[in-house]
Amino acid sequence: MGLYDPLKATLKDAYLRRGIRRVVYFHCDHWEPWRSVPGADAISEANRDEVQRFVDTCSRLDFAARQTLFYKCPINSIFDHDPYVRRGVKADPRDGIRFTSRTERQMDVVREAMRHVVVRSEMDVQVHIHHENVTYNTAHDDQAVIDFIGSPGARHYEEQRLSLLVDLALRSIEEETGRKLDRWFFVHGHWGLNASDPGVCHLTREIAILMDHGCLGDFTIPSGRSVVNPRLEVPYFITPVDAPKGYDRQEGEPELAYGNRTARERGKFLIWSSVIKHRGASLDYHAPWLQERLEDLGGLAHEMVAQSYAVEGTLYIKTHAHSMHPNYYVNTDKAVFPHLHPPVQTLFGVLFDAAAAAGCKVDFLTVSELYDEFTTADFVPPGGAALVMPGHAPVIDDCVAAERRLVLKTYIVSPPGTPLGPRSDIDFLPLIGAAAAHAPSVDEPLLPPPTDPLAHIPLIGDIAKIAVQDLIDVLGETESGAGHVYAARAAAPTFLTHYELELIQYLAAAEPYESYYEIGCGFGAMIVALASAGMASVGIESDKRRAAGAQRVLDRTVHAFAERRFRLAAACEIVQGRFPAPLKGRDVTRALAYCTDLTSTHTPEQRADLIAGLRCHKTVIVDLQRFVERRSTPAACAQLLAELQESGLGEGREVLNLGSGGLYVRFDPT
Repeated sequence: MGLYDPLKATLKDAYLRRGIRRVVYFHCDHWEPWRSVPGADAISEANRDEVQRFVDTCSRLDFAARQTLFYKCPINSIFDHDPYVRRGVKADPRDGIRFTSRTERQMDVVREAMRHVVVRSEMDVQVHIHHENVTYNTAHDDQAVIDFIGSPGARHYEEQRLSLLVDLALRSIEEETGRKLDRWFFVHGHWGLNASDPGVCHLTREIAILMDHGCLGDFTIPSGRSVVNPRLEVPYFITPVDAPKGYDRQEGEPELAYGNRTARERGKFLIWSSVIKHRGASLDYHAPWLQERLEDLGGLAHEMVAQSYAVEGTLYIKTHAHSMHPNYYVNTDKAVFPHLHPPVQTLFGVLFDAAAAAGCKVDFLTVSELYDEFTTADFVPPGGAALVMPGHAPVIDDCVAAERRLVLKTYIVSPPGTPLGPRSDIDFLPLIGAAAAHAPSVDEPLLPPPTDPLAHIPLIGDIAKIAVQDLIDVLGETESGAGHVYAARAAAPTFLTHYELELIQYLAAAEPYESYYEIGCGFGAMIVALASAGMASVGIESDKRRAAGAQRVLDRTVHAFAERRFRLAAACEIVQGRFPAPLKGRDVTRALAYCTDLTSTHTPEQRADLIAGLRCHKTVIVDLQRFVERRSTPAACAQLLAELQESGLGEGREVLNLGSGGLYVRFDPT
């Protein structure tokens, strides 16, 4: 008889008693590979090599090959009072914290490591963020940081700062791995999700901010800080609640996750929870208490079988670790990663051998696959999906919530007594993305609109300059989509060009239209300016990078306006796609479309589609000098004019002749 045969026999009985026919194992790693080494850059070839070794060695084990890496990107921050000069991106120009860009050498190292992960393994890369160093909490020990981080000025931008950090992490993962996280999952750095532990986090709207960026669920739990664990001990969906530990409140209308096909569409967020807690789920064997548990292998194995979540005959065993934590590198430069630790391998060998003996199928899933399995399962709970939180709601007295200044598109519940701020369910203009118009609180009346409808244009130009320069600082001219043209505009005294200002003046003085469509809006400053002047505007941009930059300009303008207690006078929207495809389903018969510098490569079919799309509008304004291709002679412009007239746009008449700034002709299609 083998050494562990008696244990396997009792585990087999435990599986059978619970009616288990299938075992699913998934691992959620708090994966932080860019560890600091004294006298060396954290983004180093040595750490790159360790990432590759981690992937190659773990991939040889069936139970470690498909783990989910909740990856902490190497995004560094600097306080303005620090004696450093490195440039970086800020949540707001007036904020005192900036996130610094990486050098080309650093990016090469990181890309080489992370592309090894996605190319050479079946591991799932997800998001792990530590924000405790850039947001308020009660655990700071540096007096300069304490003085700044708790100041009204710093707390003023706290939510925006987290939003920016999430955005940077998502873009960094895409840039490093070559894969875009269209949907993603989260693990909270230092565990303290949604202000559940004020020593870590005071952001009561954290889950809502994550959802606004596309996050579908959280796998922080079971937490190494017991206060973070919710009362419900099953995986469940929740509506975000603006309160400390809001995911543990009945106001969020919790619902069982398994078999819940519509939760995502209804704005619900997954919280993974189970009876088993941290000491039954951690694989961080550097902790003395876990070394003791691994010596008592039977007790730990039985706990995992008895307390892991089970439904319809499937047992879901979740573990977590910090596989590349500095503790694994004490006195060595070659860590023994948790799944490679012999007692851990013995633990899983016993668990899975016993499962096989009980007739159970064993599967290894990533959290993405787990989410899909839960939300497609054909299962109707006998008592319905609605859940009731047991006991009393959490009381976390020492949480000081950040100002609710970030405008959210996610529906969020505000418990009684929550200070009013921007909300997604009251008095919002129909905007896309996070850039809904500011809804003031009842004691914060709007300022009257300025007499001059173009009064806000200098501010919008400044915001666009800073936003585009920030993107260039972080991503470079090419990856940001700016290129030499927008880089020059960001460095110029004014971001908006002479011809854009002239066209804005013309449109503001002309007869009004239901809406204004800019074809090829670039970074969107002109359409935001039109919206500030009361003209509902839509920017269509085919380049994903510039469309994202235009959304950033719009978001920052909305936030800047909110702080001044006014808002855009009309709706503003950014749409990514090649015109006219984004118009599908829209009535533009009362709209004006215009093109300024629309020069890019078009096939003959795309050119024909472009003109056909323009014909759908009530009025069209085109710069003949820069439509699809550049034209420098009157004869070439006349030839284009004739082509457009013959295509059905109607008779064209000149409205603005700006010399080298453009020759603008108006058409009123019949």
